This record gives sequence, structure tokens and C-alpha cells, in this order.
Amino acid sequence: MIQRRFGRVALAATILAASAGVASAQYYEEEGFFLFLDAAFTTPRNTDEVVAVTQSGVSPVTDQRIERIQIGWGSEESGKIGFGYVWPGGNKVTASYWQFDNDSRVVGDGPQDGFMNFAIGPGIYYNSSYYGSYGYPGHFDFVSDIEAESIEASFGRSQEMGLDFSLEWSLGLRYARFEENLSGFYDFLDAGSGYLGYYTYAATMTNEGEMTGFKAAARATYHFSDIFSVNGGFALSFMDGDVTSGSSLVPVGACNTGPVPPCPGVGLDLPSASILLEDGDRSGTISDFDINAVWHLADDRYRISVGYEHSKWDGMPADLTRSTVGNFVPLRARDNVVFSGFKIGVVFRF
Repeated sequence: MIQRRFGRVALAATILAASAGVASAQYYEEEGFFLFLDAAFTTPRNTDEVVAVTQSGVSPVTDQRIERIQIGWGSEESGKIGFGYVWPGGNKVTASYWQFDNDSRVVGDGPQDGFMNFAIGPGIYYNSSYYGSYGYPGHFDFVSDIEAESIEASFGRSQEMGLDFSLEWSLGLRYARFEENLSGFYDFLDAGSGYLGYYTYAATMTNEGEMTGFKAAARATYHFSDIFSVNGGFALSFMDGDVTSGSSLVPVGACNTGPVPPCPGVGLDLPSASILLEDGDRSGTISDFDINAVWHLADDRYRISVGYEHSKWDGMPADLTRSTVGNFVPLRARDNVVFSGFKIGVVFRF
């Protein structure tokens, strides 16, 4: 918490210092404020959100096959807005905000000739056995929501390296937050059994990371003409903060919350199970790459661009509760998530 507050105070101080520099600058024809807007069709990748692992060919015994059931993601709009000030010598200050929010759903049944092993939630230990770990054949229905945001403030300088080529570097502060929420339910039986809802478990998983740190970036631009250029940039942020992960499994079906007459088997009175892990001393990195084609209009007072961006978040999106006690599905560690996609942008100088 102290680290989070320090990061936000430092970020605010950088922005105020930049504003002070703007106020004291002399007026030149080339200097001025600028505003930029980016809209991207972004896809989260490497999320590895496995909700179940099925094993078919068990009854009757045939060639057996294992399949991982996980949430798939499509593209969703994300946006970035920023402003800054540039001096005639090539120095500039910039502040920006980026945000992403998307959700996806997966629903289905396990194989009729096998099992479906649950992948979310710690198993429930009751009377020397684990419950809420598998379905026969099983049913699942889950929704995942991913939110991410980033706030940056930086000082940069550009330098002409020739008639058509320029380089720019920048240093600054960055705050970033990642949040992932999965919620849904498992059932021991499938939708076609006629008993869906009798042996049902509500399952949730939450991962949240929040970090602050420093960002260094470089960008190269090549001008093909007065109205068209291509640029590419790379940035690396070193960050520290905390990560919190939680998971729960709660029996909600008529037959696993108590013995009732319509149950096709033995009724149970199962407790719930949950786990919460916090790590306040984690570090992470964010690496950003983008490439753009830019059209310069009205003596470069306006710019329109199309491009591609790739941002890899390491450490912050860690899932700390994977393969917890009572969960018999081995899952590989998930420590990074990528946001990538095509974008369009506009810049206004005034």
C-alpha cells in the first residue's frame, strides 16, 4: 500500500514538474501543445485460462485422449489518450492513459465416454475424500473478464540523424494495473442427463496485480516525403508492486448441500473451500513494441497513423493459486499476458 501511494505521488510530481517547464518556456513557432488518441483492436494472449481437462475413451476403454478446455479471446476495442508539449530543440513532455476491458464465455459438457476434471477452485476435503474435482461426464459454464490500465508521464528528446531519419528517446514513470476475474459453475452430470443442477459447484478465480516503476523508450522515424513517414518504437518498464490471487469452490446444488429425496445418488452436506494468496514484494516488466505508417497533414499540424502494437506484461498477471491442494489438474505456471493488435491514431498540434 505504501509503495502504491509513493508511486502515484511520484507520478503526479513528474506531471507537475513537466507543467512547470511548459509554463516557463518561451514561445517559438515550432513549439506547442499536442494531443493524441489511439484506438486499437486488442486481443489478450497467453492467458492460459484452463477451466477443465477432459479425458475421453475411458468407458468403454478405447484410445484415450486428453483435451484442455480454456477460454478463447477475440479482439476488443482499447484506447489511449495523451497530451504533451514540445520545444523547438526537440525536448518534450508527455502524459498518457491506456485502458482495456473485455470478457469471454465458454460453456459445454464433458465427454460421454469419459471424465471432466475441474481446473478452478481448491477441492473440497470431506470424509477422507475430495469433492468438486471432476464430473462424469460433467458440465461447465464460465465467464472471464480482463481489465488493464496504464498511466505514464515522461520526458523525451528527438534528434535529427539525417535529412530523412530521426531518433527519439524518453524516460519516465509508469503505473499499471491488471485484473482478471473468472466466475461460473461446474456440474457432476451433463446438460442431457436431466439432473443438471443437482451436483453443482460455483467456482471463482481472481488475479489482481498493481505496480509502479520506471520506463525507458526509443523510437526511430524515417520520412519518405513531407507527408508520409514510418516509425517504430520499443519501450521497457521495470516495476515493483503486489499481486493478489484468490479462488473458491462452493457447493450450490440440491444434492451436494444436503440429502434430499430426488437425488439420483447419496445426498451430501459439503462445506465450501477457498484460498487467498498475497505477495507484496513482486517485481515485473512491461515490454512494448509498435510500428506505424504516418500521414502528415496541414504542415504537420495533424497526423493520421495505422499500425500494430505488442505489449507483454510479465509478473503482474501472475496466477498464484494454480494446482492448489485438492485440484488434480496440473497446470503450467501463468506469469505473463500479452496485449496485441492493430491500431489507428490521430495527433493534433496546436
